[in-house]
Amino acid sequence: MWNFILELANTTKLSDIHIHGDVNAAYREYGDVVKLDRVVSSSEIREFLQEALSEADFIQFIESKDYDFAIERDGYRFRVNAFQQSGKIALVLRRIDSKIPRFDDLNLPAYIRTVPSLETGLVLVTGPTGSGKTRTLYSCLSSLNQVHRNICSVEDPIEIRLPGVNQVAYHPKAGLDFPTIIRALLRQDPDVIMIGEIRDAASAQLAIQAAQT
Repeated sequence: MWNFILELANTTKLSDIHIHGDVNAAYREYGDVVKLDRVVSSSEIREFLQEALSEADFIQFIESKDYDFAIERDGYRFRVNAFQQSGKIALVLRRIDSKIPRFDDLNLPAYIRTVPSLETGLVLVTGPTGSGKTRTLYSCLSSLNQVHRNICSVEDPIEIRLPGVNQVAYHPKAGLDFPTIIRALLRQDPDVIMIGEIRDAASAQLAIQAAQT
């Protein structure tokens, strides 16, 4: 199954690969889902997971029915969610490109390309799945990442490590929800804070307060 995944990743501009047991595989390209003729059997998916995961992790997935992990192969990095229901396993593989494009090369409108030069304010990056939000955010952060700035981020999960940026992972079981992390980062004397997702009123209020101060 790895050969199929890598061949697909090499030949399309996909963001996600959808593999559900015994039904047609699909991928998401520029926000749209494209169905394939290829049907992946449940046994193939199970063998793939047994190869990709340690025995303990595979057992944990079988018991929990939902499991997230990252895997690298032949120059590609994928964030994988494995989900099982009624004996069927479904996979979604998000392709993570380690090479971050220059912000000026994203073909954005001219007024948006001025964002990295702003000294104050709040910028919201929104859009449907596969529209390029993550790519845009990391490209902008990379452009802002200079020695005279203290940059912090809270992410779920951290997709790409950026040297020089204080990146904190969302981890609610450890008490690290978005509002808690944002409050902590505000005490770190930041010039820029990137919030991966604004999920609730508390996070939205903190984001606005941070932008105002």
